[in-house]
Amino acid sequence: MQARQFIESEVGLEELQQDESIQFFDLDGTFIQGLNLEPVHVQRLQQVSGIALLEEALADLPVAVTFLRAAWFMENAQWDIASARDQGVIDSYLQPLDRQVAMVATADVGRTAAELLLENWSGHRVIELEAQLRVSPNQIAAAFAKALGRKVEARIVPRERWETIFREQGMRHPEMRMRMLDGFNEGWIDFRDPDAQGRKGRIGIDEAIAGLPDAGAVR
Repeated sequence: MQARQFIESEVGLEELQQDESIQFFDLDGTFIQGLNLEPVHVQRLQQVSGIALLEEALADLPVAVTFLRAAWFMENAQWDIASARDQGVIDSYLQPLDRQVAMVATADVGRTAAELLLENWSGHRVIELEAQLRVSPNQIAAAFAKALGRKVEARIVPRERWETIFREQGMRHPEMRMRMLDGFNEGWIDFRDPDAQGRKGRIGIDEAIAGLPDAGAVR
């Protein structure tokens, strides 16, 4: 079953369990197909299928195509500048605080995209891009501490507060953002494509934090 068919279908779990074309490896390496499907698998598939739509739409083009998949942007930390500077705290939806996830600086995304365009290739290829080292919330806090010259700590935002916080921020439908964060925290959003090529960025978290747009606030 292709991504668009899966998203647009209104079939229930029992019907999905009869579809042998649904095949993937779960987090523990277990091969999941049809009858093995559980509700949690359906949720995960719905989450990642939306991202797959564009790749699926372009997959049949008779030209050379590169799909560049970038990790979590380090620059998302710009929203924490004020609290890091004024309170010495950054709130983290990524948790636990010592868990490292794939991240990348946006400058590396742009540079890698430009380099890929200059390469010669045929067919379709998938490039997964992340920094040399994975990053935890604690390491983001340490990068802020280094840039600000003051102590900064990461603080977990309990999941039961997420929906209220996101709605107060103006989100009408925060469920997808919450599921995305669940995916990072539970490990089912990650680079796992065995056919993809891995590339590494040049910029680390310390450099990315120090180079945030509001440079005067972190120097």
